[in-house]
Amino acid sequence: MLDTGFDALNDICRFACGHVSVISGRPTSGMTTLALHLMASTQRNHKNVVYLDSGDTFNSQYAFGCGIDLDKLLLIEAQDAPLLLDVMREIVSSGVVDLLVVNTFALRHTKLDLRPIMNNIHSSACAVLMLSRPHFEVSGSLRLSVQRQSWLRNGRDVVGCLSNITVKRNRFGEENQSMLLLLPFPQEAVT
Repeated sequence: MLDTGFDALNDICRFACGHVSVISGRPTSGMTTLALHLMASTQRNHKNVVYLDSGDTFNSQYAFGCGIDLDKLLLIEAQDAPLLLDVMREIVSSGVVDLLVVNTFALRHTKLDLRPIMNNIHSSACAVLMLSRPHFEVSGSLRLSVQRQSWLRNGRDVVGCLSNITVKRNRFGEENQSMLLLLPFPQEAVT
């Protein structure tokens, strides 16, 4: 199990190695910020992280501000579903990656069938985290829905957001739990 970097979130769910977790939300919901904090926490625990991007969505300055060591992050782009699945299979089968984060936002499809690579995932020590839009279909042992409730401000500056995290599916715990989570933005991102 990976540490999310947020104790309250660790209390209601865990990202399991050898399984797929899904975080879904709309842009500006806090979903990407949550994933970046999980990636940074994983790196701080001396584990290897790969970010697989389906488009040009990765913001290295923002990721650095969230605590990610960019020198130790492998960033890969794959812009169509068949290539994405092939790359995922290779990464989880390598045995050297502890967390694979897959951003599916730029995929043109509304569904990604992971069945061809599920045996590879289940037989690995790699946790797979899929970032998706709310109506994008992908199965996982854990499914979280993220909805921004409000922006957090310091004067005129937006310094974070308060997001509602709902556990929609949880193979290893309770479902239908919700919590409010304060997601701080990196100071470098505040202008």
